[in-house]
Amino acid sequence: MGPYLAVVSDSFRAAFSSRILWVAIAAIYVFLFAVAPIGYREVMTTTIRWFDFSNGTRMKAMLAQDIDQSKPTPAGQIARALPEEIRANLRKVAEGEEIRIRLDLLADALTGLLEREDWYDATVWKNTTRLRELRELEAAGSTIDAESRRRLARLRIESALPGVFESRGARSIALTYAGFDFPAVFQIAPDQFKLLLNHFVLRIIIDWVLGFVMIFLGILVTASIVPDMLQPGSLHLLLSKPISRTLLFLAKFVGGCAFVLVCVTQLIVGLWLICGWRLDIWNPRLLLCIPVCVFLFAVFYSVSAVAGLRWRSPILAIGLANAFGALCLIVGVAGGVSDGFITQPDRIESMAVSGDTIVTATRGGALKRFEPTQKSWTSLFPEAPGGGDRILPPVALPDGRIATARVRSGRMNVFGSGATATLLLDQKDDWLPTPSIELPTSTAQLFTTPQGELIALNSSELMVADAAAIKIIDSGASDRSDKAALKVDHNPDTETTEKTSKPLFSKLLKMMGVASDSFRPLAPAQISLVSPRSIAIAADGNSIFIYASGNLVRLDRPTKPNESGSWTLIKSVILESGNEPAFLRLIGDELILMRSESTPEFYSLTLEKNTTRGFDGFDFSKFKIGSAISCDGFNSVVVVSIDGLAFLLQTTKGSSGVAVSPIGGVSDIDALTWDKGQSRLWLSHHVDQLAAIDIAKNEIVTRYSPRLTGWRLVDRYVVTPLRTLTPQTGELSETIAAIVSGQSTIELPMIAEAPPIERYNVWRPVLTCAAFITMMLTIGCVYFSRADF
Repeated sequence: MGPYLAVVSDSFRAAFSSRILWVAIAAIYVFLFAVAPIGYREVMTTTIRWFDFSNGTRMKAMLAQDIDQSKPTPAGQIARALPEEIRANLRKVAEGEEIRIRLDLLADALTGLLEREDWYDATVWKNTTRLRELRELEAAGSTIDAESRRRLARLRIESALPGVFESRGARSIALTYAGFDFPAVFQIAPDQFKLLLNHFVLRIIIDWVLGFVMIFLGILVTASIVPDMLQPGSLHLLLSKPISRTLLFLAKFVGGCAFVLVCVTQLIVGLWLICGWRLDIWNPRLLLCIPVCVFLFAVFYSVSAVAGLRWRSPILAIGLANAFGALCLIVGVAGGVSDGFITQPDRIESMAVSGDTIVTATRGGALKRFEPTQKSWTSLFPEAPGGGDRILPPVALPDGRIATARVRSGRMNVFGSGATATLLLDQKDDWLPTPSIELPTSTAQLFTTPQGELIALNSSELMVADAAAIKIIDSGASDRSDKAALKVDHNPDTETTEKTSKPLFSKLLKMMGVASDSFRPLAPAQISLVSPRSIAIAADGNSIFIYASGNLVRLDRPTKPNESGSWTLIKSVILESGNEPAFLRLIGDELILMRSESTPEFYSLTLEKNTTRGFDGFDFSKFKIGSAISCDGFNSVVVVSIDGLAFLLQTTKGSSGVAVSPIGGVSDIDALTWDKGQSRLWLSHHVDQLAAIDIAKNEIVTRYSPRLTGWRLVDRYVVTPLRTLTPQTGELSETIAAIVSGQSTIELPMIAEAPPIERYNVWRPVLTCAAFITMMLTIGCVYFSRADF
């Protein structure tokens, strides 16, 4: 073993004598010294930024509606305290003019109110929703400091404008550099800051500093190691010793990798120490990036080593290694384009089942129906690839119809553009989407009750339409294909006439996202559905349970009609609030509240916490829920982890334990729905494949794999083989992100109750790169052992 270690050491000394190495090391230390002064401190979340608004249109409408009201209102008090220019524009909005008010100006104006208290009146604010933090700060009185008073003012503004602000933590991150504050305050909680750092910042540094600069420099330095070995005097001296040619070549290869090992170790250890000392993030997983980065360099160095062995030219070795890198880049870009424009738009986000009919909404904004006989998907209206439309998750109505909606330009804008009509799909109309009643603006989800009512959840309210109101509005043309196209596409002239004929007050109400003509408020005025939120409907349809940012609420159907038509508030319980996604579901005759960062909690239907319930041998500490659904009549809830795996949670009468069992045979799950008619669970997986689960037996009873057509065939038989044969060096950044963050998924920021989840390809690039290195080294060893030098 000694001779081979000597060869490795000799290769290391050869690389270490290169001036490029010393330049690289110097650059690394300059970079580390430049980022070392970065630090942070926690501050209270006070400053209001434009991206704090989840519904800017609603805010402008609320301020405009109350700015000149004779009866004082919280929104009116705030509106009258704003600068004169903004007040003038708000009055124009109230008069029906189309005035654009920049959100950043509104945010700055509201931030200016934090230093004043003349706009606040406790009597006017007494009926607003008062969260625990607000009550605690008010109870402290004059003893709080200036920062806490600014926080109190912000909470009062948020309570006056329900449904306007994003849910933010009480504390935010303020970056510092050498003791000086950065001009921007990041409105994210400390744990979110750590997630951002692990998922993006460190990944970008490692990608570009190590994945590009360091590898290029490494190839320049090490390209001459193998050709120099083949010089007559050097090679004859080495071969005169009792060593194997194969192991000699491998030893030279390992010695060449030592260059990058030295540089990578210094950079990553330096970043790890800076993150720990300056940012209080001692993440030992960051050190695992050292072998991954050396592994990445080995892919390109294997090409350089074999080229140098064959042609004995460092220049040619460098050129071929760079050409190979270009090839990997081209294939990687082609794979990314294929994922982004071919595969991912077809990925199912939500679905509904009615009888034998399956209707799905895709990530690309398409509404499709599955044809079992043809094993293919049929689009229910013309698709717009790359468009910004948002399809509301379809729901099955008790009468067999399916309801959904297409929000124009609603992917990144909760309001979309123009009015949104409910789309009804009925078998007698060949499941063509037919417009029905207009939905409340900014509707995000639809629900249905056993009584046939349709419930709409928007940015801040819950509204209901009676079953009799859910009917087809336009029974137009006789030709069904023309009929479908006509019904889905709005008529601008008709819409304009309809809008201008309505009172301006009605226009303001629509801007705020309140009920439309066919919907009425379901929740009482004092209930604000602040995100994160979730809703569960009782099996008899007479009770609705709501979780909204730490509040657990029960509403019951009124026994006697009231003037507003809202349901009766039975009980409201304040829990420990949190910003993580939450799922409230019924499991038998209990409620289960699942928050992604904590163990699920059980509550009775009277909202009393059940502390005796426990899970039989299942640890939720490392389990993050992506979606969940109740299985009616089976005392069960199915949860899907963000990794795409499904688990069945089942209670047994007379037992306090909850059995947790995996649903086998299916992975990479994106959406699920419960088929009440056949008591089966449907799952969508691997983009657009389907599987039906018999919950009683916990086994798959039906599978559907749709036939591929068009560009999906190109992706399957051209792009995928190329990505398999070519080492996916670009995707190793996803492996690094998964290693550093400790998570194999990330939630994409979009307008959705459950944001789309992107799963990292952790092992595919590792396997393809390892196979390529093995192949190249095998070629080099065989050639070196057989060639006559």
